Amino acid sequence: MVGGDGDDDARGTPRRAGADADAGERAPTSAAAAAPPSFEESVELNKEITACVNWESLSRLIEREAGRMSAVNVSTAYGRLGKFKDPRTLRVASYEALERAATLCMGEMSARSVAQVVWACGHLQRGKRKSGGDAFWERLEARVLEQTSKLAPQGVSNVCWAYTRLEQKMPNEMRDAFEAYFLKHSGKFKAGELSIMFWAMTKFGDRPSMEFMNTFEKKMLNWFNFCRTQELANMIAAYARIKGCGTPEFLHSVAQESFLTLRAFKNAEFGMLLWGLSNAEYFLEEDEAQMIFHEAKRRAHTLNAAEVALVAGSFATFSDANTVGVRENEIRSFTRFEKSTKEALSSACHALEESFSKLLPKANCDDLSYVIWAFAHLSHRPSEEFVRRFEDKALSMIDYASPQNLANMMYGVSTLKLNTITLMTHTSFCVLEKLDSFSAVEIFMVCSALANSGHDPGPEMMLKLESASVRLMDTFNPAGVTEFLRVFARLRYMCSEDSFMAICERCDIMSENFDSYTMGMTLWSYATLCKQPCNSMIQRFTDELQGSMRPFKGQDYGLALWSLVLLGTLDGASKHVYSLTRALVALNADVLSSADGLSSDSLCALYMARLVTIGTPYEALVLNATANIEEDCKRAWLLMKTQDPTISKLQSDVALVLEELQIPFELEAPVEGGLIRPDIVIAEHRVALEVDGPHHYSYDALGQRHVLGPTVMRDKLLESWGWRVCTLPYHEWTDLITTREKRAYLNRLLSKFMPVTVKDDD
Repeated sequence: MVGGDGDDDARGTPRRAGADADAGERAPTSAAAAAPPSFEESVELNKEITACVNWESLSRLIEREAGRMSAVNVSTAYGRLGKFKDPRTLRVASYEALERAATLCMGEMSARSVAQVVWACGHLQRGKRKSGGDAFWERLEARVLEQTSKLAPQGVSNVCWAYTRLEQKMPNEMRDAFEAYFLKHSGKFKAGELSIMFWAMTKFGDRPSMEFMNTFEKKMLNWFNFCRTQELANMIAAYARIKGCGTPEFLHSVAQESFLTLRAFKNAEFGMLLWGLSNAEYFLEEDEAQMIFHEAKRRAHTLNAAEVALVAGSFATFSDANTVGVRENEIRSFTRFEKSTKEALSSACHALEESFSKLLPKANCDDLSYVIWAFAHLSHRPSEEFVRRFEDKALSMIDYASPQNLANMMYGVSTLKLNTITLMTHTSFCVLEKLDSFSAVEIFMVCSALANSGHDPGPEMMLKLESASVRLMDTFNPAGVTEFLRVFARLRYMCSEDSFMAICERCDIMSENFDSYTMGMTLWSYATLCKQPCNSMIQRFTDELQGSMRPFKGQDYGLALWSLVLLGTLDGASKHVYSLTRALVALNADVLSSADGLSSDSLCALYMARLVTIGTPYEALVLNATANIEEDCKRAWLLMKTQDPTISKLQSDVALVLEELQIPFELEAPVEGGLIRPDIVIAEHRVALEVDGPHHYSYDALGQRHVLGPTVMRDKLLESWGWRVCTLPYHEWTDLITTREKRAYLNRLLSKFMPVTVKDDD
């Protein structure tokens, strides 16, 4: 940041009685107004102002003399106040008097004077009021525009810096004027002045013209040796804010210069450097990554809470690939790095964790949420002690957390699968209270968190989450649509028809393509909820696969194939599902050449798909696609089926009544060579009695139950082998109170599948 370059010399332009120096606007006068000072009086007053060595003496002088100050005296007083930076300044009468004087004589201020006043306002945190009029700032900005052509480069830099310090966007007219000034006088700018101007003008994401960028880069390339560490960090931060503007070659040059002096960066500058590089999508080379990881570890114990959060967040935001379209959870893990670099990252994360643990008492909600989000993206699971202290601190502040804080915290805790049930419950409650103010990205993160954790927040929140998502559906990308569907499928809630229609309409006009994960998971969600996707969505997926050169990843491919088999074998299935399955198999003819990378659950799902498709139009497609892993699939399936079964209380209760009815049966008995184990097997009549608990159903907003896809597939498989499936829903059984009622219920249920000779009563 640039300070003032000295107080104005009173020999400049003293205020003249009855005249306006430049602006053509006459300051208000009154009979009670003090007479303007003479040239000599103005010079003497300027000397008194510059002689003040502390805020107190200057404040007394201003209060006594403000009424007769010239424009030069006013700007000199502002310059001194800016240097003292006393927080009391804006709260005392002397400042009010000085501001009145400044407003009156603004039209007489020179370019240097008005720049100094703006610079001082930056230090004093006197920004433009957001509500109501602000005559002081209105005149100040007007005077800056009038004097732009007469400003020195440092004056332009100081004005830009002040706006940034005040978190105040520069008026567009002023930005344009400064840009034109730079293009005309670029040769007069020093490195520091230009870097600050560039940083400030891009602060709010405004993009300079191509001519400005070309001139800026050309000039700065020769000045890196004259740049301080803060200026290097500022430039890189600016490139992050205007991503895609400017050349990658220049960004690379700034980064290389920064890496040469990395240890010289102050902590705040180090954090800003990393934030800028990561958000500008700078591609870290192996040696560069090693360098910043080791440096982060070295200085971790000296960072404050906000700096730890910024460094950790930057690590999590660095892209692991320089190509577009890679799945998000695959571009944040630095998988391309050598083992030693990954170890350096892990070591840095442990150091940041240790430092942040000590800083927790001073951390705010932003720090907490950003750190846990970053650890989740970096797959860094903190210690149990850290988690305990983190949860205690988070719970003490959760009621005041912003939507972004809540979304980050839920995402981090759920992704890392931390044992923080109390925090997850309280966070979910706060999300429910504030959900109307969540952005699309924040809703996306909440959906991901709930799906990852399996935490059921209850029907009220799910209904509100559905409503909020539909409201923002026109902003969703494929990942957003996928996570919305996944959370409802994962938690077994059925969306409304309006929601499914909104998803279909969004997919019809969405420009981004679905990758293998989003397509596979979207199909899985529909299949799990036993809901057919609309034909236009299926056709879109088919078109994308037929025009794609990128094969599915094995895990995603298995997910998609299982889902399509289920959807295709449902009653009333769309004929388009078969076309999509054929396109998937054609694109990925050899993707399942081995079981490497496939989980046991995936192998089991694929084996069930193989079994269900036998005798259907899908048989050849699915059997050929999975032929190379048939034995692996079967092995995983049989291993799962031979494990000791879990017999629920509901199954045991039904079994007791069957015994009273003298019906021979077996619990969890393997049939068909051990390929499946129905809940209750009545072998004599080839009846499979399936006692379906709550996890076999989804629930809509009205509380109505809908059978889930995997349960439908189970029944179809049994029926394909000649078994008659008798389903006993848990909610019907739990409504029965007496044993007599239960016997009568079972008699009526089983009489549809087998002869029942035992009476209902004793």
